[in-house]
Amino acid sequence: MIKKNLFIILTILLVSVLMLSGCGNGQGNSESASSNGQDSSEFSGIVPSYVANTGGAVYRTSAAIAKIFTDEGLMPNVQFSVEAAGGSPGNIRSILERYEEGRPAIGIVSTRDGAQAYQGVYEHVPGEHKELRAIGYVDTANIHLVVPASSDIKTFSDLKGKNIGAPPGAAIEDTLKELLSSLGLEEGTDYQFQPYRNAEVQQAMRDGSLDAGAITDLIPSPAINETMSLTDIRILSLSETEAENYLNEFAPYAAVRTIEAGTYDGIDEDLIIPVFTNHYITHKDTPDDLIVNYLKAMMDYPEQLKAIVPGSEISKDNILDGIEMPLHPAAEKYLREIGVLE
Repeated sequence: MIKKNLFIILTILLVSVLMLSGCGNGQGNSESASSNGQDSSEFSGIVPSYVANTGGAVYRTSAAIAKIFTDEGLMPNVQFSVEAAGGSPGNIRSILERYEEGRPAIGIVSTRDGAQAYQGVYEHVPGEHKELRAIGYVDTANIHLVVPASSDIKTFSDLKGKNIGAPPGAAIEDTLKELLSSLGLEEGTDYQFQPYRNAEVQQAMRDGSLDAGAITDLIPSPAINETMSLTDIRILSLSETEAENYLNEFAPYAAVRTIEAGTYDGIDEDLIIPVFTNHYITHKDTPDDLIVNYLKAMMDYPEQLKAIVPGSEISKDNILDGIEMPLHPAAEKYLREIGVLE
C-alpha cells in the first residue's frame, strides 16, 4: 500500500511539472509578440533591430536609439540588439520570419522597398506582405558617389565602361540603376556594379582599385571626411537638367539633395546628389508598448541622439516622412495623442 501511494504521489508530481513546462512554452514565453498588435505590458526579452551593415549611418542611429531606450529605462526588461541583415531585402525577410515565429522585431527599409514589399511588387522579397507596419522616419540616405581626384570621370555620364562599388541588392544599388538609366546607361551593358560597402569603397579609393564607389551617409559624412583626410577624392554631381530628368522619369521615389559648398574641405561649389529616405518598420503583432516606447526613444531625447549621431534629423516634425504603408496601430494612436497626426 505504501509503495502504491508513493507511486501515485510521484505520478502527480511528474504530471504537474509537465503542465508547468507546457505553460512555459506557451503564454509565458517572454519573446512572444501580442496578437493583432494588442498591448503586452508583460513583454520582456531581447528584440532585434535590423540594419544593412555595421558602421553605417543607420547602424549608428539604431545603436544610439537602443542605448537611449536602455539608459532611460523605458522598458527595463527589454533590450534591443542591432543586427546587420544585409539591407532592405534581408531586413524585411528577417522581420517576416519573426512574425511567423510570433516574436517582435524592428528594422530599417527605404521608402520604396517598404512600400513595394507591402504591395507585393518588391522583386527582392516576392509576395504581398500586408503584415508589415511602419513606425517612423530614420534618415535620408545621401549617396556620395566618389572617384579618385585624378580620375577622368567628371560626371555621372562618364561612368560608361566603369566598375561602380555599391552594396548588392539594396536601395543604394537600385537608386543608382535608375539614375544612370535616366542618363541612358544600363547595368551590364554600360557599367558593372561591384559588391562594396562604405568601408570597402573607402579602402578602394585609397589603393586605387575601383573606378567609382558609393559612400552613403548623413551630411556631413564622417566616412567622407575620413576618406578625404587619407586620399584625394571627388564627389560626382548631377547637373540641374540631369536631376530634373531623373526626378521626372522615376517619380515618386526619385529624390535629390544639394550639398552646399564648404560642407567638405575642397568642395567650393554646390553638389547635387541622389538620395532616398529610410524608415523603421515592424510587423502588426509587435506589442504596442514596445512600439510606443521605441518612438519615445527616437523623438524625446534629441540631445542624447545627436551626441552619438551628429546630423541625425529625427524629430516629431518629420517622423512620418517617406512612409507609404500603414502605421503600426500603436504608432498611429501615439502620434495622434502627441499631435503629430490629426
